[in-house]
Amino acid sequence: MKAKKIIITEQGLLDLGFTLEDNDCYTINILDVRLPKFKRIDLWTRTEWGLKMFLDISEGEQPDQTSMELPHIKHIDELQNLFFALTGTMLDYKPKVST
Repeated sequence: MKAKKIIITEQGLLDLGFTLEDNDCYTINILDVRLPKFKRIDLWTRTEWGLKMFLDISEGEQPDQTSMELPHIKHIDELQNLFFALTGTMLDYKPKVST
């Protein structure tokens, strides 16, 4: 029996550990290195764009940012697999249980 795919939602992002920023952007940090040179890698999405996933790579003190859209990431398990491939750690999905 095939497991049911869970589509990424705003609540699903929060349940995965993403943070909601002031600009309706959900982010989770993958890498943040300050020395010897600033580097940062994030996964993010913005609600106004329909929750399309992006990977950002920033480098330098005034970082130029490279963003890559990940249109194939539409389900929670795909996002978990991507996070694991990039970090070697599992992104836990802890859905809120409604009572």
